[in-house]
Amino acid sequence: MPDEATALAGRGVLVTRPPGQAWRLARVLERHGARVLRFALVEIAAPSDPHAAQASLARVAHSDLVIFVSANAVRFAAHLLPDLPARLDRTRIACVGDATAAALQAIGVASHVVPQQASTSEALLALDELQSASVQGKEVAIVRGEGGRELLARALEQRGARVGMIEVYRREPPRGDLPAFLDAHAADIDLLIVTSGEALQRLASLGGIDRVRRLPLVLPSDRVLEQAVALGFAGPFSVPGRMNDGELVRAAARLAASLAGGS
Repeated sequence: MPDEATALAGRGVLVTRPPGQAWRLARVLERHGARVLRFALVEIAAPSDPHAAQASLARVAHSDLVIFVSANAVRFAAHLLPDLPARLDRTRIACVGDATAAALQAIGVASHVVPQQASTSEALLALDELQSASVQGKEVAIVRGEGGRELLARALEQRGARVGMIEVYRREPPRGDLPAFLDAHAADIDLLIVTSGEALQRLASLGGIDRVRRLPLVLPSDRVLEQAVALGFAGPFSVPGRMNDGELVRAAARLAASLAGGS
């Protein structure tokens, strides 16, 4: 059975991340010998009301805690308000995972609260720093995309926090023809990497599920794996321990190795 270091050599891997994030993951996969194809299942764009988002960000220093839910949230927030790092200098910062923490570090902002067990909202909410004793009566700002999950806001409000949303980007449907793309590359795809529940839903709704139902699939979390099963994907599946490029590649390699070894 091939080991994980060589399992991806010659494998066709479809990366479905938005273009701004896909290239970094693709580069790591290619270093492991994979043949990378790209089709963004979700496009990331500026918020519907940039002025409102900018005005909300300008007041972010008044918050006791600011939570960034994704690397996209960091990048778009910094674009909307270039002096954001200075405004956050005295504010406690939380984020959902490694990739978001790295994006914050890239703009000069340190993350104080980052889950170590998994890169999910659930893992963040499990930390002591987000329990009622820590957040009751506190002002919490959540920096996210339009129409994101409500889990963080609901849970923190139930714990007594005063929560405000700052929506700094929006998600759009892919611009290409997914069924045509999958038909053209059917013989070239050995496994897929899908990094959000929304992207998985798009894959199913755009006519992709019949073409990839039984392909190996790397997913971001157990929650999204359950969603995949409910949508009719048969797998096999692999979930990384944490959501960063290195862990995604390792999850893909484990999956490829297990398939090659028949286990």
